[in-house]
Amino acid sequence: MGKTCGTEVSGLLPGEAGSRFLVLIAALFMTCAGTAAAAPSRVLAVPSADALEYGAARFDMETYNTFMVSGANGGWSLINYGVTYGLIPYTVSKSYGIEIGIDYRDLNGSVPAAADSPLFLNAKFALAEGSLFFDSFPAIAVGFYDFGGKGDATAANIMYLAASKSFFGSWKAGFGFYSGNGSVLVDETKTASNSGPMVSIEYQLNKKWWFAADGLIGKSRYASMNLGAGYLLQPGVKMALAVDLYGNPNIKQTLSFQLSIDY
Repeated sequence: MGKTCGTEVSGLLPGEAGSRFLVLIAALFMTCAGTAAAAPSRVLAVPSADALEYGAARFDMETYNTFMVSGANGGWSLINYGVTYGLIPYTVSKSYGIEIGIDYRDLNGSVPAAADSPLFLNAKFALAEGSLFFDSFPAIAVGFYDFGGKGDATAANIMYLAASKSFFGSWKAGFGFYSGNGSVLVDETKTASNSGPMVSIEYQLNKKWWFAADGLIGKSRYASMNLGAGYLLQPGVKMALAVDLYGNPNIKQTLSFQLSIDY
């Protein structure tokens, strides 16, 4: 889903990076003027151990919808838009990256108290695979996402540590740990379920198709097991479709769709 630290690209001139940053800000204002998360670079729902390179910008749109389930029976939907920007100059280091992002989220009235606080922040510091100690050392990232929102209604304030390792050429496995706001990340009894492990597995079939499964373990509305596939429409434009099964038994499963555009 775009350029990440450790991949080979040509260096960017300061003017080019500045132009991308202006485009990023303009995209953000156009998004906020519209209807409605992107998140840090990730697998499906789990943050990955990758980060955008310097000057790279990404626009994301994603939707979550219960399939043929009415609101009266627990049906729900969510629309999220976001922009992410890479901060570390590629000429400084080919081994690490920093990205920051902001999301605008429409919860479709499911959390009325959050309607006037739709903005969420995320950031990540990532070390590329093989950049520490020896070539086979895994990629590592530390970051946060969904900081902001409305107090105890939507301010999840999730912090995480993630690691991943490529193997057999086309496979990548990931593992990590997350912890968030115990007033927002709760189970079906409203008891805090705000921390746990993260897992992921990815398979790159060819230059176009990619398959993945990932999950955040727990019983909050963030905790889910996800199975999906991605397709590269053209360079820099990717879509993904996934089925999401939630640890909280009161939350109906969803179909999620993601579209990302790199600039």
